[in-house]
Amino acid sequence: MATFVKELPRYLQKTLDVTKLHTLAVENRICLVCFEEDPSSCHRSIVAEYVARWLPEVRISHLRYA
Repeated sequence: MATFVKELPRYLQKTLDVTKLHTLAVENRICLVCFEEDPSSCHRSIVAEYVARWLPEVRISHLRYA
């Protein structure tokens, strides 16, 4: 898991078009889902942190089972 956590941001930097994501996020609601209940144990937190760094105006909310 440690390698994955370290490598995913590097992969996102190479492949994610932040400008396109920003346009999509402004015009729509975006939802990244996973079966892992705890966001800290999942790829979605890594992606959310990366996106928040580049697009601070985009609100990140973790939906959890109540």
